[in-house]
Amino acid sequence: MLYKKIEQEFKDYLIVPSPASGFKKRRKGWDQIEQICYHLKRDFHLPVLKVLGKKKSIGQKVLSLEERKKNLEGKIRFKIRYSSMIKGKKILIIDDVFTTGATLNECSFQLCKAGAETVSALTIASD
Repeated sequence: MLYKKIEQEFKDYLIVPSPASGFKKRRKGWDQIEQICYHLKRDFHLPVLKVLGKKKSIGQKVLSLEERKKNLEGKIRFKIRYSSMIKGKKILIIDDVFTTGATLNECSFQLCKAGAETVSALTIASD
């Protein structure tokens, strides 16, 4: 279903997975969004590039909207070595859950700052 949606509406976009915290990834042993993006790249030959990282922060689940925004300030970072691959491109961020939009907002901000032409998002679920 995800592949069909991307093919219908985001055919010319570069796919960027939303970053997970290192703690969460170590605790679970994997990152579901990285895994989904891996399959989109391997099985469907879609352009996927992991250009965002996340610094340690408090878990977002227990915070209000304003607290989430403040908690993420400066915590999502763009990997500068990918600047030439982002500049002027249409980007599609894939994320697992949309609650307040704070994570996607910060990711979009970083990608736009790096020169992306436009940034859209697709999430698996909303909370």
